[in-house]
Amino acid sequence: MRKVRRSVPLWLVIVLLLATVTLTATALTVWMLQVERINIWEGQIQDTDFTVIEIDTKIKGKHRIDITLALKNNDASNTHSADVTVQLLDSNGNVILEQTVNTGDVVAGGTWSYTFTFTQNNLVSQYDRPFIIVEQGS
Repeated sequence: MRKVRRSVPLWLVIVLLLATVTLTATALTVWMLQVERINIWEGQIQDTDFTVIEIDTKIKGKHRIDITLALKNNDASNTHSADVTVQLLDSNGNVILEQTVNTGDVVAGGTWSYTFTFTQNNLVSQYDRPFIIVEQGS
């Protein structure tokens, strides 16, 4: 009786192995990507007529954080308004709390300031940094 021996070509094994490694690396890379938030101290992208000129964070106890924010209208001839959102982020960049306020009309060259008050049980232990969003309306 004669035995028939079949084997898989070596080039096919190599191609399958490379494909498996490549697809696994790609899948893990896509899985590990996260949204990157840019803090105003790490980099600023300005596409409005407003500039953040002051930010002051005051921690008041274990459950309250006050953030005072001041903006300047850099347009020398026009009045503008904006929606200003302050997000409190944890160390992973996740939003803990957020508040949005409208500036109303800020005259040309004028400034606007507001104190955002955040309260939540054990807020201070979760808090890492603020994230500011300015969406100009007019």
